[in-house]
Amino acid sequence: MHEGNFSSDGVILVTIMRSHSADSRLTFELVEVPKPGQVRVLLDLGRSMELLHLAESVGAAELWIAKEGYRNARLEIVGADVSESGAGEADIAA
Repeated sequence: MHEGNFSSDGVILVTIMRSHSADSRLTFELVEVPKPGQVRVLLDLGRSMELLHLAESVGAAELWIAKEGYRNARLEIVGADVSESGAGEADIAA
């Protein structure tokens, strides 16, 4: 789980992550399903992806990336036909 970042002059110096075991007592609740046309800002962590932000448009996602400093994030547009995996219609390199 992403806890936060420490940065200086727009450069992320340290990212704080916390891992929890599968039998953890933590519970999560899906509050809202992304709407078609929204844009997921994703970070590739090797074997998994981290959702950093959900934006209303590509422009809003690009502004968020510029503000937060994630140079290697990628964008994924949420499609009207969302499958169980949640894959979008298109991937856009940020």
